[in-house]
Amino acid sequence: HLLNAYKIRWSNESKDASSDDSSFSMDISDEDEGGVNHLNFNDRIKLCDIADIFELCKNQCNIRYLSVFIYLTLRRFNISYQETDIFLKDIGGLTEEVAHKWSNLFINGKFDEFVTDGRGGKRGDSFYDVYPELEAEGKAFAVSQCEQKAPSFTADDLANFIDKIFYEINNCEKADSHL
Repeated sequence: HLLNAYKIRWSNESKDASSDDSSFSMDISDEDEGGVNHLNFNDRIKLCDIADIFELCKNQCNIRYLSVFIYLTLRRFNISYQETDIFLKDIGGLTEEVAHKWSNLFINGKFDEFVTDGRGGKRGDSFYDVYPELEAEGKAFAVSQCEQKAPSFTADDLANFIDKIFYEINNCEKADSHL
């Protein structure tokens, strides 16, 4: 469901307005009862639908901005802190406590602090950045072990395999036989 929606929404292809694709059609009636056509979203929208759209937005925007936006909106409509926290957690957002902290910064005019990501970024290469071939061989080993008829594969087996290949790649001998 989410994957199809994502592909359609963010596709680079343009859709022809005269397309006869019935999945994109919408029936709109001029016959409103009492001049207003209300939809009962409580019966039709599930929490997972909201989580899906949140995930789509999260791929395009910082989770902090989205969580603060939702937090401020819910609090504006007097939704309790506890309900706000539960909702944010259920859709994959920040906790209420963290969203509240960032909301305070934003509301109090500390915009530079709000938009700055002070985590420092990547500080150095990971093991597999230095040895990408070892990562590929480790994955292949894990897959081959799991495909056996009666697999008895353990994380220790993978660690020993990677250890062995590491020393082969570097053409050196291990001083201690234990990991």
